[in-house]
Amino acid sequence: IDGLSQMRSLITLNVEIESIQTKRIALGLAALAIVGLIFRFISKQKYPTSKNTISNVLLNRFKLSDCWLILAAIMLLLYFVLPDSNADAGYVSPRIALLFFLFIVIWIAAQKMPKWIALPIVFLMLFVQYKRVQLFRDSVNVLNPFAVEYEKVSELIQEKAIVLPINQTNNWVFGHFSNYLGLNKPLLLLENYECDQSYFPLTWNKSKIPTPLLGTSKLDRFPKLDWKNPSGHTTVPIEYVFYMGNYTDSLNPLQTDIDSILKIDYKQLYYSPKCSLFELKKR
Repeated sequence: IDGLSQMRSLITLNVEIESIQTKRIALGLAALAIVGLIFRFISKQKYPTSKNTISNVLLNRFKLSDCWLILAAIMLLLYFVLPDSNADAGYVSPRIALLFFLFIVIWIAAQKMPKWIALPIVFLMLFVQYKRVQLFRDSVNVLNPFAVEYEKVSELIQEKAIVLPINQTNNWVFGHFSNYLGLNKPLLLLENYECDQSYFPLTWNKSKIPTPLLGTSKLDRFPKLDWKNPSGHTTVPIEYVFYMGNYTDSLNPLQTDIDSILKIDYKQLYYSPKCSLFELKKR
């Protein structure tokens, strides 16, 4: 229920902030849908029948556009019936909810209702959406310099290299930002979470993938970090380590352990408050 009332399928960055606005949009849609239904049933019958039964009344008020309402009802049923995940991660319910809202909006747009009721609600919803766009714009202005710099740093990385990204920030969005390294060249990123899911066409070849080494250490030495750590019969060196965020901000015990390996087996190619890049020393 909360996912529908908050329109979680439309929330992209911050649930706590955006849900305040998306709830208002959901209320606006609900109000328009109720108004549409009320005026549908109080309008005169287009095709009067000899028997004024409930079934006849419903049949006479059915329009082709109501197919969208039926589709929305089906999506609503699937939203509550289908599981949100297949044991990997939750992706199903938000996408079904998105289709539900899409069908509802199409149905509402096809309904006849007084403009003095519909227009104020629509304008309020557009104003709320405008405030959401402002939030997105401000967030993009903050995040864009990181993305631009990460793409620039990728010029220092050899094509088809094995890269270990480490998110030093407290922002979950940066879990995706290492992908900017591969914007202009093919790279193997060890934190590609999509490859571990069964929702996406690209997956790890688990029967052939070797064991990556950070210096001389296997990644199972760091069990708290979500890196690809297969138990292959062969090993491959991690050629680059990419820190997102300020590398010197906080050296917790886990990072100190990694830092000791970097000082021995890697050389620093790049540093800024936004990111750092280390390359494996040639032996």
